[in-house]
Amino acid sequence: MEIDPPPDPPRPPEDFWSGRRWLSRFSFSFLIVAIFLAYTGYHGAQNHDLSRGRVLLYYVAAGISFVMFMVATRERHRPRD
Repeated sequence: MEIDPPPDPPRPPEDFWSGRRWLSRFSFSFLIVAIFLAYTGYHGAQNHDLSRGRVLLYYVAAGISFVMFMVATRERHRPRD
């Protein structure tokens, strides 16, 4: 009767300072920021408090933040080796 060797111990998590780890950690925060920026741009446009250029910048920043949320969510749910 052969004894199987013990399984390998679990590997430590990736480097603490890796960009992928922090990107996945902040995924929900990117969504909150995107919603806030979109709301601020919409509210400023409705009340005519902001110029058209400023409203456009809020929408562009909200779009970038939403894309970062999508990338971070993908990274968070990516299967590990």
